[in-house]
Amino acid sequence: MKRSFISCENLTVGYLGNPLIKEINCQINFNDNIGLIGANGSGKTTFLKTLLGLLRPLSGSVELSKECTVSYMSQMSEIEDLMPFSVYEIVEMGLCSKTKPWLSPSRLYKAEIEEALENTSMAEHSKKLFSKLSGGQKQRALLAQALAPSPDVLLLDEPTRGLDVNQRANFMQLLAKLKKKQGLTVILVSHIFEDFEGMDFDIYAIQGQRLTLAKKLSKDINSQLQDLIESQERSDSHE
Repeated sequence: MKRSFISCENLTVGYLGNPLIKEINCQINFNDNIGLIGANGSGKTTFLKTLLGLLRPLSGSVELSKECTVSYMSQMSEIEDLMPFSVYEIVEMGLCSKTKPWLSPSRLYKAEIEEALENTSMAEHSKKLFSKLSGGQKQRALLAQALAPSPDVLLLDEPTRGLDVNQRANFMQLLAKLKKKQGLTVILVSHIFEDFEGMDFDIYAIQGQRLTLAKKLSKDINSQLQDLIESQERSDSHE
């Protein structure tokens, strides 16, 4: 019997009172792998943050299971170069919620930090400043941060944004490997449809403020999603 970790009922999400995605009704189970695709500004990040309780729904409800550990890999632009921390310290921050405010996570969870660095091939860069890394290395460091608390569920917000083709492919290969190795349930947000190729994901597309299940990617769906995103981004550029 499948166990759900997220249930949405008539959920409308938005920002500053403006709806972006309306009337979402879905149930996501453990071991499901979900891809969410849509143009920039369509509400992908807002949806993730609402699932996590970081934003309040405009209407409807969302329930997140208390039986699971959820990690969130935010967009790199939200933290990039703002703080002069090393890679090790960035990964350590992923464990802050598991410790008392006066305790350093590295004292209690050194093994978890080192394992996350090893699993993302970032151990040799652990002493480097995050701001000095390449784009691909920064994304691997943020992935290590999200993996440090040993989550059951991993939410990733545009993890390949700003990367070149090879960096994107390498990141997605690493994610697929870790997903299988650690038995992760993954929700991946992107506006780049190639990110989902070769990944066994159920794909949801945002179109006209609605969330539509596009099933597994196929050449036909691939073309439709590309047309959808390009048309939405052309529309946005004229606003």
